[in-house]
Amino acid sequence: NEQLRVRQLSAVAGLTSNWNTARALAAALPSPLPAPRFTAEPRTCTNVVSLTQVFVGIRVYYSRAGVPDGSAIPNASSVNLFFAGSPLSNGEAFGVKNVLDGCQIQSVETTQRAVSRVPDAPVIVGKLCAGADTVNIAGLVPGALVEIQQDGVVVGTGYAAAEQAPFKIAPLGASRTIRVRQGLCTPTTWSAFSGTVTTGSTSGALPLPTVEPVYDCGLVARVRNVEPGTRVEILSNINGTMGTVPVAVNATMADPVDVPLNRKAAAGETLTARVSGCSQAARTSAGVLVELALVRQLAFSPAPEASTTFVSLVGAVPGATVEVLHNGVAVASAVAASDTLTIELPEYLGLLRVDDRLVAYQYFCNLANVSPDATANAVAFQPWRVINTSLDILAVHTAVFPSGRVLLFGGSEHNHEPKATRNTNASRVYDPVTNTLTVVGSPNFDLFCCGHAMMADGRLMAAGGTIDYPVDQPPGGTFDPTLWVGAQGAAIFDDSLGTWTRVSDMAGRRWYPSLVTLSDGRVVVGGGADKSGASYWETFDPATGNWTTMPSPNNGNYYPRLLVVPGGVLDNQHGSDALQPAIVNPANGARTVLPPYLDTRQVPPDNLTPFHLYNYGVLLLPITATTTTPEALFVGGQMDRPYTIRVAAGQSWTSPAPLNDKNRFDACASYVADGTILLSGGGVQRTADGGSDPRAAEQFVPATRTFVPREDAAFVRKYHSCTVLLRDGRLLSVGGQKAPPLGNYLGNNQGGCAQWRKNPAVPTCDANVYPMEDYRPTYLRVGPRPTIAFAPDSIPRGTPFVVGCPQAWDITRALLLRVSSFTHAGSTDMRCIELAITGRRLGAVTLGGTPASAELVVPGFYFLFLLRTSGAASVGWPIRI
Repeated sequence: NEQLRVRQLSAVAGLTSNWNTARALAAALPSPLPAPRFTAEPRTCTNVVSLTQVFVGIRVYYSRAGVPDGSAIPNASSVNLFFAGSPLSNGEAFGVKNVLDGCQIQSVETTQRAVSRVPDAPVIVGKLCAGADTVNIAGLVPGALVEIQQDGVVVGTGYAAAEQAPFKIAPLGASRTIRVRQGLCTPTTWSAFSGTVTTGSTSGALPLPTVEPVYDCGLVARVRNVEPGTRVEILSNINGTMGTVPVAVNATMADPVDVPLNRKAAAGETLTARVSGCSQAARTSAGVLVELALVRQLAFSPAPEASTTFVSLVGAVPGATVEVLHNGVAVASAVAASDTLTIELPEYLGLLRVDDRLVAYQYFCNLANVSPDATANAVAFQPWRVINTSLDILAVHTAVFPSGRVLLFGGSEHNHEPKATRNTNASRVYDPVTNTLTVVGSPNFDLFCCGHAMMADGRLMAAGGTIDYPVDQPPGGTFDPTLWVGAQGAAIFDDSLGTWTRVSDMAGRRWYPSLVTLSDGRVVVGGGADKSGASYWETFDPATGNWTTMPSPNNGNYYPRLLVVPGGVLDNQHGSDALQPAIVNPANGARTVLPPYLDTRQVPPDNLTPFHLYNYGVLLLPITATTTTPEALFVGGQMDRPYTIRVAAGQSWTSPAPLNDKNRFDACASYVADGTILLSGGGVQRTADGGSDPRAAEQFVPATRTFVPREDAAFVRKYHSCTVLLRDGRLLSVGGQKAPPLGNYLGNNQGGCAQWRKNPAVPTCDANVYPMEDYRPTYLRVGPRPTIAFAPDSIPRGTPFVVGCPQAWDITRALLLRVSSFTHAGSTDMRCIELAITGRRLGAVTLGGTPASAELVVPGFYFLFLLRTSGAASVGWPIRI
C-alpha cells in the first residue's frame, strides 16, 4: 500500500509535468522462494543461459565455477540471461538463484554444467515472397551464429538474440530456395540445414489493409487483410513511423497482425497501416482516429471454474489493460486485443478452488480511467456440458477439419416420407470457437447412412446413402435390409469453401458402406448393399476424379470396419466369414485371414443380424517410430470386454480388463488428445431407453490396458450418435435417436414428427433432437496448458522437426491425432502417432520423426498435441503428412 509518485521535467525548457501516483500492490509470491530452473542445457561458446521460474523485479544472481559473477533483473517469468566475460567452456558450472533483496529472501542455488553439442537445425517460420527482406527463424540457440542461404549462396548472417528472431537480408528473388543453419564456437560447428522454403510472388496487387480502432494510451495497433511475407508499418500524422513488424508466418496465422507501437497512442492523432513487399506496390489503409476509450465493466463469461487455471472475460476495450485479482491479491494482467480475452493465472496459485474470489477491471492511461469491478466466485467444474441447443438436425455423420470446424449432416435424417416431400438438405457447420452453427447446402442425393473418409488434402469424401426407405416392415418385427435402396452418388465437402461438390458416381448402389483413405491418397469404398447388391470394392482417384472397380472379396456387409494397415486394409466384416477378419490387398483383392474372433458377441445375435454387425468400434492403438505391426482394439457392442490383436498373420487375440459398464451397444469410441480412448454412450439394446443404459463414460488407457470410470453425460446417446475430438482438446458429442419401439426405429413416423429435426409446427418434435454437449478430459483441468508458438505446416514421414513452445522445458509427450469423421459407432480415419522428444531448449522442442510407412502414417492432416508433466495438453496444431 505504499504510495509512489513520479513526474518528469526538462532542465533546458524549464518545464515540469504533473505528478502521477500509484500504490504498491501486495506481492503474491510463493514461500519459500522457488529457485530458477534451466530450460535448456547451457551451451559452450555462448554468453547466455535460458531460465524459467524467475520473477519480474526479483534479482537473479549467478556464479561461474562457484564464484559469484553478477546479477540481472528479469522482465518476464522465462528469460535468456546474457552475461559479460568469456564464453562458457565445456563442463563449466553455472549457478543461479532468485534473491528479493529488500525482504532478505532468497532461493537455493541451481547449478548446471555447460555442454558441447551440435545445435539442432533451425526452422524458417512461414512463407516468403519475392522482395521479402526479412526471414523469421525459430528453433535458435541464443548466441549462435545464423547463416541464411539463397540457392546455396550466403545472403545474410547474424547472431541469435532469442529462440525466434527476424533477420534482415537483401530483398529475395522470385522462385528462389531459402535455407538456414546455426553454429557455435570457433571454428564453427554447424547444425544441419533447415527445411527449404521457396519464395513466391503475389499474382496481383497487395490487399488493402485495415486498422481496427485504437484508443488513447494504446500500445498496439491491430491490422487485418495482410499478405504473408510482407511488412506492416504503422504511421502517425504527428511523427511518422510508430511501429513496424514483418509478417513472416503462414497465411492462417498472419491475419490479423498486432503491431507494437513505440509510444502510447494519443487521442486526436490519426494512424494508418502501410503494407509493402512481395515486389508489389505498397498499400496504405484508411486513417483511424485515436479516441478516448469509454471503459466499461467487464464480465466473467463463463463463470470461473474450480480445477482450472484461467479466467475468460467479455466486455473488454481493445488496448485496455485488464487486471485480475485472486482472493484480494493482484495476480495477472493482459492487454486486450478484442472485446473478449482469456487470462492465464500464475502457476504458483495452483488450480482454482470452489468459492475462490475473482475480481477483474480494465483501465487506460495509468489508472486515469478505470472500469467498475467485475466479480465472481469459482464454481464447481462440470466435465460434461450442454453447449448448444440450436442444432435442428439429427447429426448422423460428423467430420472435423484442420481448421477446427466441424461438419454435421444427416441427409433425410431417418425420415421415410415419400421422396417427393422428403427433405435431404441437412448439413450444418459448427464453429467450436464461437459456438455457432451455419447452414450449408447438401448434395442432390440423400446422404443418410452414407460412408465417408477424410482425404489426404483435408477434404471429406462421402459416397452412397439412401435412395428409398422400405415400404413396410415384414410381419413379426424382423427387418430385411434388402428393402432399402442405396445411392450411387459421391460428393466432396471443402471446408475452406463451405460447399459440397458432386463427383462421378460409383458403379454400385451402396447403403451403409465404409470409405477409407489408402496410403497412396486414393479412397476405397467397401460394403453397403441395396436391392441390387454391391459386393465389390471400388477406388476413387482424386487426381482423375474417377472410380475403378477393383478385385476384391465378396463383401456385402454393412459399415465394415476398414482400417489401413501394413499389407493393405483390415476388413473386420467379411461376408460369410463374418467371424474371421482379414487383411485385403487393394491391388489384387488377395486376403490374409486372421484368427477367428474370441467372442461371438462381436457379431451380436439379435433379430437384426447381420444388419447390426457395426455396433462396436475398432481402432488402432497408438503407433510409435518403432511400430511395424499395429495392434487393433475392438470395443463396445454387446461385448463385456475389449479384444486386441496384432494385425498380421499368425497373431493371437488378447483380452484386456473388462468394461466398467457392459451395456455398450452403439457406443462411440474416440481418441483423446493424450492417446487414450473415450468410450461414451451406448445401451443395453437399440430399443427404448432403459434405466440400465449408461450415461457415464469410461476411458481406455493403452499403457495399462484398463478402463477408468469417467463422469456422467447429460444424455443417453445410442444409435446415430457421434463423438469426435476437437482441435482444442474437447470432445464433441452429438446426435443419437431417442429410442422408440423397434418398429418405429426402422421406418415409421416418430410420434407424429415428419422427420428427426426440430419442427416449430410440432413442438413435441423438439424432444427428438438432443442438444450438443462437450466433454472436457482430465488434461483440461490439471493446470496451465502448454502453447505451440510455431510448427511446420507439413512434414515428411520419418524426419525430425522443431516445434516452438514456451513451456519446452516441461513437455513430456507429443502426439499426432489424425483429423477424423465418424458415424454409426465407428471411424475409419482415427489413428494416433506418438513422437519421441529428442531435444529441447528455451522455447522449442525437437520431435523425432514418424514411422516411414504410409500404411502406418496414412496421408492427411493431423493435430499435434504437446503435454506437460502435469498432463495438461495444448491446443492441436494442424500438420499435413
